[in-house]
Amino acid sequence: MSSGLRHFLVLCLLVASSLTVAQIAAPSDVEGSIYVPNNRWALVVGVSNYDKSVGALRYTAKEAKDFADTLKSDLAFAPENVRLLADGGQSDVAPTSPNILAALDSLLLDKRLDKANLFVFYFSGHGVGTPNGDFLLPADALKGEFEKKGVPVGEVIRRIVGAGLKNVLFIADACRAGSENDFGEDLTELCHKSNIAVILGCAPGKRSYEYPELKQGAFTHFLLEGLKRPELRDISGALWASRLGADLQTRVHDFTEPDHGKYAQTPALWGEQSTLDVLLAAYPKAPVSDEAVRQFRAKASTLSKEDYAAAMISYAYALYESDRTDETVEMLKTVDALGQLTPQARVVFAVALDTLGRTGEAQRVYATFDHLPNSVWRDIGLATSTSRDLNPANRLQAAERLFATGGSWETKFLATGIFKNWGTYELKLRYAKLFASVDASPRRRLYATALLANLQGRWADATKAFAESLKSPGASPSSPVIFTESLAPLRIQGNAKAYAALLDRGIASGIATGLCYLERAQLAKDLKDPAARVAALKAALAADLSPTLMLRAASIAGPYIGMLKEEFMAAAQKHPYSWRARMVKYFINEISGDKKAMEQDGYATDRYMDDRLTVYSALFEFMDGFMTEAVLMGRMNSTLYRSQLDFYFLMMRDYSGGFGIDADLWMQFVKYGMFNERNGQVQQIVAKKLALPASSMPKSLKPMMFLLAVNRGDAAAAKALGVSAFEPTERTDPQWFYACYEATLGRPKEAAARIAGLAAPSEEIADPMEALTTYLLAANGKVAVARKRLGKKSTSVVVDALVGMTWALLGDWKRAEPLLARQAVEVNWAFLFLQEYAVRILDARYRATGRLALARDLANFASISQPGNPLFNRYSYAATPGIPQFAGSITLKGGTLDDKDPNEMGTITFSVSAAGSFTGEFKPGVGQGAKLTGVVDKFGNVNGTAAFHGKRYALTGKIAPPALYGKLPKFHTNGQGLQLIDEEGFRVFLVGRT
Repeated sequence: MSSGLRHFLVLCLLVASSLTVAQIAAPSDVEGSIYVPNNRWALVVGVSNYDKSVGALRYTAKEAKDFADTLKSDLAFAPENVRLLADGGQSDVAPTSPNILAALDSLLLDKRLDKANLFVFYFSGHGVGTPNGDFLLPADALKGEFEKKGVPVGEVIRRIVGAGLKNVLFIADACRAGSENDFGEDLTELCHKSNIAVILGCAPGKRSYEYPELKQGAFTHFLLEGLKRPELRDISGALWASRLGADLQTRVHDFTEPDHGKYAQTPALWGEQSTLDVLLAAYPKAPVSDEAVRQFRAKASTLSKEDYAAAMISYAYALYESDRTDETVEMLKTVDALGQLTPQARVVFAVALDTLGRTGEAQRVYATFDHLPNSVWRDIGLATSTSRDLNPANRLQAAERLFATGGSWETKFLATGIFKNWGTYELKLRYAKLFASVDASPRRRLYATALLANLQGRWADATKAFAESLKSPGASPSSPVIFTESLAPLRIQGNAKAYAALLDRGIASGIATGLCYLERAQLAKDLKDPAARVAALKAALAADLSPTLMLRAASIAGPYIGMLKEEFMAAAQKHPYSWRARMVKYFINEISGDKKAMEQDGYATDRYMDDRLTVYSALFEFMDGFMTEAVLMGRMNSTLYRSQLDFYFLMMRDYSGGFGIDADLWMQFVKYGMFNERNGQVQQIVAKKLALPASSMPKSLKPMMFLLAVNRGDAAAAKALGVSAFEPTERTDPQWFYACYEATLGRPKEAAARIAGLAAPSEEIADPMEALTTYLLAANGKVAVARKRLGKKSTSVVVDALVGMTWALLGDWKRAEPLLARQAVEVNWAFLFLQEYAVRILDARYRATGRLALARDLANFASISQPGNPLFNRYSYAATPGIPQFAGSITLKGGTLDDKDPNEMGTITFSVSAAGSFTGEFKPGVGQGAKLTGVVDKFGNVNGTAAFHGKRYALTGKIAPPALYGKLPKFHTNGQGLQLIDEEGFRVFLVGRT
């Protein structure tokens, strides 16, 4: 489900729930009001009077007192909840190690303490990093006794975590021990593991500076200022530790740079952009001027915490309805920190985060619905969840309950959308019919009728119903939602003129201007009209594109993006906190050669994202499209393109444990892997991390699993996936593809029957499917008709495969052989099964005509290009099948191609017995080698295991009879390959040459 549709569904539910802003009375001035969680606590420590062996500090004790006073005066901490330990007469309690830990325990054992309370630990003094961790130095510390008398940071963190606290800020301006001190690394790591926000006075291993004119250190000076600065309060009026920390980084660095240059002080922090951020205080700000917001401003200042939270939620709903998603998140983030987030608000919070691309944060919010009591809103949370690990059955059960118990049209609409995305065709059809029968306004009834017609493949009826719904009065569904849904059925009908007219109407009416111009740009790209493409993109970027649509615009622009630099930059400036917008800017600055701007946008992208997998996936997909077109235009070398996709595969493999059941991520991963002939790795990783039986597999994953099955020659698995039961909404492409597969199984009659009467396939596969039709005519005896269809110029290697197969059927080998031979040179990852069938035909031809050397070249191709792929098992270096001919011993010079460890040079030796047992070894120049064991079949395929670098690997390969190693040139150029894959999917490729 798209974020835009999810946004609309939740908005409908908010309207339907009759939610209203609480009727409350309050003074008009709300700027001075402070709303914070109950019982905030602080332990504040400052040490100045150190022994001379350590080095006295002038202002640290006073800094601690000033900080404690600021907490009480400006952040309304209860005086009894702030414990100050400082020397020099600043407090009555000396900051010794026993006193510090005793004060900490006293606060943590207070019966009023709750795990949701804010807890601040502040230390100003010396800190030291040691091999045993970081230590805070108390007043009685002596040189050489730091670990003996110091306060272990790990112990402080352990006690805080042991108390169950969830809302903690650790502030330490303790990095003053000189260049040998790396204080802060251990502290940061411990806080990170414990979900504790931390602000350090300077980066680990760096220095903090004191200033006589300030009578303070630079860090604490700006810390105290920051706590009072209204500019640091967000749209909700909340003061967050992350925003305070970011401000400190800038202001401290800029203040100290004139004096210290490259050694300027820069505070370090952890926890930015996280829903686990620490709320220090909330000051409701004067909001934007609509009626609901004015009501909030006028009445909010006298509320209790609970009422204040209710008003904040209502204010957030108003922002959400106005598409102010950034502000919505900030408001609900505050409510969440107050512990007052209702189930309804929780849904809006998660969806809003998703809309902004803050996927990881959204999934953390969605995960909380499992722990809520059964309710409509719990089911809504489960249904709309974007979690990659949520079982589709749980979503569907939630949707069924919503449809049965939800009284509103909007609730049933939401449930119907879940069935559409996750249900079987029978289930989604049943509920689409029920939804179309719900008593509703003409606008809603026509919209539901259009959805049903579209699901049934009655696209003309769907187009008509969408148009009538759009003309009907009412606000729900919104005009942009109806218009966007109406694009697909008209596009499917293939009426380019009518589709263009619909886009014109959308632009003229202003319903979805940016989207319509993007569709125009895509059409121009498909028609290879660069001028129209650029013009449409300029118009789209002038409209108010969301960051998601902006990234799509960049993908459509492709190699022409440089011509649109100014337009993209202007559009991106409207979304300064979106990683998608920053990513577009990064790429444009990269191709423009502006390294400084590129680095800034790269930093911002890292800062505003929270889920690297989502970001990497978007970046790789964008770059893939860009490079694909660049290769076709001759602007990029295809070898470089392959290398880049291989890098993407290796990056995604490291994150594959987090793919869950996200079909788009899996398909992207499979493409990158199989494009670079990593079939064995892909199959193993998918089998391990996506171990779902065909019966319970989400339909979204079935196309990919079917693709993997046919490209490893597993017809039984393909059949079990039920690929023959297609839905009308899937158009005809899957039927055409399956017919192609049937042809390679030797079932041309079944394949021809499948495509008889089908509508034309999509533009992407139109040429190959036209070639398939010609092949099936020849295979089913209509030779003359097939011959007349031949002769067109080839457009791809896949077309060449089918044309070559057709010429072979017609007995014209002069034309067939070059086309079939191309299949062993240029591999298409999706149609690998078809190419293998073409190569099989060529292999049989070579052997039948006595050209065994050429057949052996095909075996070498299978060995190097598709190691371990069962689809290619029948290719052999031998003249005829048989195990004994592979018996003997071979020694080759070579090395490793290793995904993970450095490549090593050495020798490969292996021996085969007459019965087919296989033993071997890779022996590197230095260190321990690999031990290989397995068996060899009658075609020379090796299957077994290997032990290498202390790990166990699966071993596959294809070998030749021993006598051929000295005769075949391919063993000197390409070499002999053996593939090793470990349990995590890392590959080592052993290559030996004669």
